Amino acid sequence: MQLHHHQQEFETRRTNILVVGFEKEQRARDWIRRAKVSYPFLLDLDRTVYRAYGLERSIFRAWHPRVLWFYFKRFLRGKGVPIFRADPSQLGGDVLIDREGHIRLNYPSKDSMDRPSVAKLLAAIDKIH
Repeated sequence: MQLHHHQQEFETRRTNILVVGFEKEQRARDWIRRAKVSYPFLLDLDRTVYRAYGLERSIFRAWHPRVLWFYFKRFLRGKGVPIFRADPSQLGGDVLIDREGHIRLNYPSKDSMDRPSVAKLLAAIDKIH
């Protein structure tokens, strides 16, 4: 979601964002609608892309105490807990690929809350240009 809030900064840098998901098509469409995602979405049901970039699955890291604490605080604020996807051990990541197809940043998440900051992503993009 933090990428969504900084969409203009990515557009200014002529950077395209692609979201990769692993759910069945209808569940992916529902998530896109609920999250108001405006980026292109790639369904990678067999996780070919996922494995190609060295992303991992780990039930222990996906449910790290930091993650549980985040959802507990969210629950206490009345925001509810989101419905979890089919694979709760799925860890994400962020990959930055230049125009020639070279990987410039590969950030596999250490737990389900771990993502590089927008500032880090923008700095990596600025190094390419």
